[in-house]
Amino acid sequence: MKSISTGFFLLCSIIFSITLCAYAGSWDQCKGCHDGALAPDAKALKQKYKTADEFVKAAKKVDDPLRYKKNEELLQMAADDIGLK
Repeated sequence: MKSISTGFFLLCSIIFSITLCAYAGSWDQCKGCHDGALAPDAKALKQKYKTADEFVKAAKKVDDPLRYKKNEELLQMAADDIGLK
């Protein structure tokens, strides 16, 4: 009985850890490159773009290898994360 409850506890812990790690804010996925050196950071982007729509439109047009530029939903959420309305 003890091994079953230990196994159940471990399984629940693993599942909880996976779901906790799976969720990352949209901006969290971007800030690795958008650090101010490689690409503009959140503060610079917020100063440059006044609205979320303007931000998304610009991101979709960029020539750089932006891997998320086709994901409009993620870009919109990233804009929200950095404070654009």
